[in-house]
Amino acid sequence: MLCACLYKIQQSPSVPACTSTIIPIPHHLVIYNVLLGICARTNDEERGYEIINRMNAAGVAPDAGTTEAVKNRKSLRSYLKKSYNNASSSVDEDE
Repeated sequence: MLCACLYKIQQSPSVPACTSTIIPIPHHLVIYNVLLGICARTNDEERGYEIINRMNAAGVAPDAGTTEAVKNRKSLRSYLKKSYNNASSSVDEDE
């Protein structure tokens, strides 16, 4: 199922943004965050790494929602930070 979601994301890069009164958020970022949250909750680190790699390859930058999705899984948090070369200020240091 994760592979099917990721395939759909890759096939439709022009998915419109969510309509928000504050900040428009691309649907694909929301999907990545949800998938990362599922991986973090189910201890599926291997798929989490794959999702982070695909995010990075697609040029999708992490946001606060991404950090929140992986906050309870140190390995995913660290991998996210490493993958984005500490370029994103939303990827916090381990406490």
